[in-house]
Amino acid sequence: MSVAVVGASGAIGRAAVRAFARADPDVRAVVGRAEIARELREAGARVAIGDLDDDEDDALPASVFGADSVCLLAGGPDDDATQPTNVATVGRVLGMARRAGVRRVLFVSAPWADAASPNAHLRAEAAAEEAIRSSGLEFAIVRTSCVYGVGGGAWFELVVAGATRLPPVVVGDPTRIVAPVFAGDVADVLLAADDRAEPIGGTWAVQGPDRVTIGELVAALSDADAEPQAVGADPAQIERLLGRPVSEAAVEVLTGSWPTDAPDAAIEFGVRLTRLAEGIRRIAAAARLER
Repeated sequence: MSVAVVGASGAIGRAAVRAFARADPDVRAVVGRAEIARELREAGARVAIGDLDDDEDDALPASVFGADSVCLLAGGPDDDATQPTNVATVGRVLGMARRAGVRRVLFVSAPWADAASPNAHLRAEAAAEEAIRSSGLEFAIVRTSCVYGVGGGAWFELVVAGATRLPPVVVGDPTRIVAPVFAGDVADVLLAADDRAEPIGGTWAVQGPDRVTIGELVAALSDADAEPQAVGADPAQIERLLGRPVSEAAVEVLTGSWPTDAPDAAIEFGVRLTRLAEGIRRIAAAARLER
């Protein structure tokens, strides 16, 4: 069974490529960032570099055609202006998948995705989910809590950026509870969903096994002795920490609690979840290897 991972540059994408490559030699990865291509090739993927939003770019169709499954990871909360584009990309991939005879679509979404949400990102995720459900293809939608792993992602980048400041800082309420999920665990859920022999069609959610306050997490990641300081949850503050602009919708997503809201994917697919301390240890080990 061959699989195309669309949007493989981030933490989940990198982990998904490694997970799928363990199970099948035919893994394709579509990325927009050339600098990640070597890592994905070493993990076992055939990599196409292209612009997912460009109808004339042939990287996407070249990877989708001939695949049995498509794992769709493109899109994030950073910029409200990108949300319609992300939904359009999902539609393009679904159209290609139907024409190519792809059997199954795997999609990573966000908790509380809702067409009526005041949050632009959550409305976009709901629109993408609905397009997948009505596509006529088999599907597994996996809504994740905040994700951490090698390759970051805006939420984890923000946590690490705060932890490495002197003194360390927490953006927003430091007492809010989070249950971070290791990117490798999300990848294992996607792999297990794709391994189902029988037809599949459903929405599940996955979150980490440990619940901590965001203040405790920043403190655990910091080398400083000082208590993390709380700073305002506003776009300007987050832009200073991440080094790129973010929207109001992104601020809400990045500084919220967002417990999962669907049946447990780890139970459904038999995935053993990584404890937070072990996941952080693995990330630190990977970072040392990259130096």
